[in-house]
Amino acid sequence: SIPDEMRMAALAHKMVFLDPAAATAEQVFRMGTFHGGLHLNSPLGSIAPGMKADFFVVNLDDFTLQPRARVTKHVVYSMGASAVDSVFVNGKRVLDTGELALM
Repeated sequence: SIPDEMRMAALAHKMVFLDPAAATAEQVFRMGTFHGGLHLNSPLGSIAPGMKADFFVVNLDDFTLQPRARVTKHVVYSMGASAVDSVFVNGKRVLDTGELALM
């Protein structure tokens, strides 16, 4: 999943540079969203007209996203699959509150 890849990218930067501040959660989140689409030369990575609208909705009450004041850090470092409420692909809901929405 993209959050798993963001976690690995953040940890790899810290390990390679032997620096715990080598890549912040915010920088890695940007790499996994906006910059991912930019470098793939694909209409991905942001919610805007003309973009693919691939995104997921999280349940902010999930324990892996607590405390809420640090949501970006939790998405990158600790978010579990239980936090994912819905998934949209090309603007269509494919997962709705944990259940497949398309058959």
